[in-house]
Amino acid sequence: MTKYFTLFLLFVSLVSCNYINKKDVANKKEAYILIGAPASGKGYIAKKITEKKKNTLHVSTGDLLRKSANGNNKSLITSGKLVSSAEIKKMISDYIRENSSYDFYIFDGIPRMVDQVEILDKVMIENNIELKKVIVIDCDRKILTKRMNDRSKKEGRSDDKIEIFEKRISSYEKNAPSIVKIYQDRSFDKVARLSCENNNNVDFVL
Repeated sequence: MTKYFTLFLLFVSLVSCNYINKKDVANKKEAYILIGAPASGKGYIAKKITEKKKNTLHVSTGDLLRKSANGNNKSLITSGKLVSSAEIKKMISDYIRENSSYDFYIFDGIPRMVDQVEILDKVMIENNIELKKVIVIDCDRKILTKRMNDRSKKEGRSDDKIEIFEKRISSYEKNAPSIVKIYQDRSFDKVARLSCENNNNVDFVL
């Protein structure tokens, strides 16, 4: 009798696990990660993706930081320095929890450093988000500088001053290749490259 009861419990356990796994798969959300230099057009690409994919949230760390900029964070932004990874993780985690009803998420501005790859991994795992594609935006420095000058005149952003912009470009050029390599080593097929001069058609990267 005990033997049959044990087998029954094992059967119930397996059925329950299978149900939970199917439920997790059904609730799985997907994410796109945009990697590109300042003024490369990450915001534009994000807009194009949201037009193609319904119920998509654009998670821009730059926009979130500018909205909440005060005290130390504000001085970091205006000086071109990077906000700590711990602060970035908390900010993004809170934002996703507040906007958990979306099916797709676009991460723009993270990871900016190698250690932030693992941080973003944790955020995605905690929120049942699976990586769909990493989109790397290639852009010539001359084009970036022209775009930055145009944007600075139009929007008046403090982080678009030439000396701050140069710091941000240098930081990107230092960190981006290693970040891209990490994702390529994980799954080469999940990394796509897009030219900033030919970014109207995003279908092939979705």
